[in-house]
Amino acid sequence: ESELFGHVRGAFTGAHRDHAGAFARAGGGTLFLDEVAELPLPLQAKLLRVLETRRVSPVGAEREFEVDVRVVSATHRPLERWVRDGQFREDLFHRLSVLTINIPPLRARKGDLALLIQTFSRSISDELGRVVQLEREALDAAELFPWPGNIRELRNALLRAAALTDGPICKRALLPRRATGPVNGDANTITIPRGTFTEMKRALIRHYLAEHGSIRKAARVLGVPRSTLGAWLKR
Repeated sequence: ESELFGHVRGAFTGAHRDHAGAFARAGGGTLFLDEVAELPLPLQAKLLRVLETRRVSPVGAEREFEVDVRVVSATHRPLERWVRDGQFREDLFHRLSVLTINIPPLRARKGDLALLIQTFSRSISDELGRVVQLEREALDAAELFPWPGNIRELRNALLRAAALTDGPICKRALLPRRATGPVNGDANTITIPRGTFTEMKRALIRHYLAEHGSIRKAARVLGVPRSTLGAWLKR
């Protein structure tokens, strides 16, 4: 609630100063609410009131202030079904559904894949401070994969591959096994904290060591020789 609408100093423990919420910061512009279906019902009611009155009351405040904000929201949930099941407010659903754009899953728009890979590779190159590219073989494999996790899974796979190779080319063997062939299952995503290239690589290795319990198993899953993984750990 505080992130959306803000709070005043002393509104709750730890509120040492006034905080402008997302609506206030987006004044005169557009506010994007990602995964709006995840909002709890009480917060949905407060959001609806703001959309209807164009007035916001920060947490702990005694007065409201006007906001001039265009709201764009997104969700991967089936909102109409959630409305029927009582998980999402019907009045808020209609308020947000003035113009609806359905974006097909990545598997249904393979023509976008090469451009997305190029875009993500460029941004990951900026993060790591070196050139990140895909071999033709890896790109061909990516085009065959259904990507159930859509662009989040795609970017995660590219980041993982980049963190596991010292050269400018991300070899097919270093992509997640699920991304090198058409297999079924849920998105295989992990979180790598931002940092230097070495820090990200170490975080990724620690993740797989913790998950698989041994260097041998982790190396097999990562698609690298055990000696290579051992050398990385010693750096």
